[in-house]
Amino acid sequence: MIIGLLTLAYLLFGKGHETFLLNPNLEKYVSIYVKDKARKNEVDSVIKQVEKTEAAFQKKVKDVYSKKLVQLNMNRASTTADFMQEYNAFYNDLSTMQNSYVESELKIRTFIKPNEWDSIMSKTLKQPDNIKAKKNLTAENKKLYDRLLAASSKYITDPANQKKAKMLIGGYQVKVDTVTNAFLDLNYRYLKAVRPYQATASDFAPLRAKMIGLRRSYSDYAVSMRFQLLAITPEKNWESFAKELNSIFSDVAGDM
Repeated sequence: MIIGLLTLAYLLFGKGHETFLLNPNLEKYVSIYVKDKARKNEVDSVIKQVEKTEAAFQKKVKDVYSKKLVQLNMNRASTTADFMQEYNAFYNDLSTMQNSYVESELKIRTFIKPNEWDSIMSKTLKQPDNIKAKKNLTAENKKLYDRLLAASSKYITDPANQKKAKMLIGGYQVKVDTVTNAFLDLNYRYLKAVRPYQATASDFAPLRAKMIGLRRSYSDYAVSMRFQLLAITPEKNWESFAKELNSIFSDVAGDM
């Protein structure tokens, strides 16, 4: 998806889709602060189930969604509706999975005492410097912009169309920076929401919905740009140019 988004989950959660249950440090600190073996085993069981769910989701993303979106990108006959159908299916699956994570995140609290929880969270959820994180994300996104711009200059031969492509890709960079920064800010807000011991489903849901909304905003823009670039690329050059665009669609999950 977005180059910056590939790093967000690792920056803030350790790995996975916006759930601290996949942070590798969580299990470590549960072992340290939850001395009761029965309760610790219950927490471990929830974590293991979440890991299985995430692994299955990532496999489906790789084997189904990413492959299909790349195929659609390479095919000149693909339609916007084809892309939207695939993205809608992906976002439905993502929403279902994230809802299951909310249930799991709330469930583990039932096996952990408030003082234990505070100790675990203080060690597990450490926030990186916001300004530094944004700077790193912007630098990563600039690399993608430079690569796409070079490809457009190579495969779009008409000077007027080259200017159009530069504007489209420039707009894409702005979109990417805007979405990644908004996503990063939202992740910080999410950390604050999930950390309190008394957090409820209503604290999780709005932020989860906004996360998916930002993803949709990006994918809608990427698809629109793809078709506009297709329209100004010589037919004989599309396959080569499309290969340069494949990463935009193959990284659909955004954090693989």
